[in-house]
Amino acid sequence: MPRSALIGFGVLMGLIVLFGIIVLTAYLTKLYIMHQIWSKLTMSKFFEHRDMSEINAYLCAEKKFYTYPEWYGSGLVQRQPCYDPTCALFLMTLCENVEDCRDSVFPLPSLFSSDDVTTLRFPGQQVPIYGYMFYSPHLETTFLVWSGTMTLRMWAQDAKTDPVTLPDYMIPSNTHDGTIRVHRGFLNIYEKTRDQILEAYEHKYKDKSRAFVVCGHSLGGAMTPLSVLDLVGNGHIALPTTVYTFAAPRVGNNGFAAAYDSIRHLRTTMRIFNTADVVPTLPPPSPIVHYVHVGESVPFTVNLGGVSLNHSEAYLRYMPETLTKVC
Repeated sequence: MPRSALIGFGVLMGLIVLFGIIVLTAYLTKLYIMHQIWSKLTMSKFFEHRDMSEINAYLCAEKKFYTYPEWYGSGLVQRQPCYDPTCALFLMTLCENVEDCRDSVFPLPSLFSSDDVTTLRFPGQQVPIYGYMFYSPHLETTFLVWSGTMTLRMWAQDAKTDPVTLPDYMIPSNTHDGTIRVHRGFLNIYEKTRDQILEAYEHKYKDKSRAFVVCGHSLGGAMTPLSVLDLVGNGHIALPTTVYTFAAPRVGNNGFAAAYDSIRHLRTTMRIFNTADVVPTLPPPSPIVHYVHVGESVPFTVNLGGVSLNHSEAYLRYMPETLTKVC
């Protein structure tokens, strides 16, 4: 092939790639803008236009996070695989609020104490923020809310799907399975934010908390059980613990799931997912490791016609209102 033809072919391919990048960027920008607009409308509807005293009264009167099940002398709590639609919507909205926030000024509803907010970042970096930790004096509960994927740095962690062995210091002492393997990117995020969580709990929340709630959407849904395995499984936070995940990908192998199921103090783990959402099917099965989910499955099916819509808006608008087992 003549040299001029090769050059022309190279230029053509370059233009095609450039056009593809422009189209993809425009599409992702459109999705981001739609997400931002919908999130703001949803936050306004749930946290501003709705009477928060109603939510406060409901959560406090029912004492959803610590009154039942009763504590036993051994320190164990009875498992309650029950789904509460009001708690689910409340926690999912918190997750959306976390994803929309880009600094340390986290706009919490009146149910919480905004003075005690802890932001979770990589050491030496201001962004991205991987999650927040805060306290509700009304509920006497500490919340750890993990963010979904919102930046390229977060996407880079998502892409590190190769399995790694869980460090010994994260394995609960009552676990005897030495083959616990987890997603490398998720573990990397937790290891770089772990000290911040432990320090904040010890100095800000420990003396006044009666319960612990951990939740997250998407990437945050993966970070949730991984952090609970260490924080609660190893007794760093020895409180009745409620876990809700939304659109969570898989985190670890069967050894991880077995260790998670053995955690003391764990009241319930609700894994809420849209069957039309692709993220809960990730990472896909591979010959290297079989990643599995943990928790009580709460499926629903809503196809809004787009990957982003099925992954975010569907959870805010169409999560199940009731199930057979409801607390």
